[in-house]
Amino acid sequence: MILFYRFYTGKITERETQKNISNNYTLININGSVRLYRDDILIQIYDNINPNSLPLTDRDNLNSGIKLKSVAEAQQLIEDFDG
Repeated sequence: MILFYRFYTGKITERETQKNISNNYTLININGSVRLYRDDILIQIYDNINPNSLPLTDRDNLNSGIKLKSVAEAQQLIEDFDG
């Protein structure tokens, strides 16, 4: 009987880490509600923002979805929107 096994070193390359941990955040207006998603998972709803009160450019960007790299970026935008 021959036994084969694979030795695992436990090292994870940077590429594997980046592939498994995504930072695909989207801030978007859905039915008058500003929401933050990570990939396709809802993370936060911002009730304090009325998208209709924002400048036209910001409204258009929110309607199409603003791509972000982190929650911190989203929080900064929300602070800017909230005034």
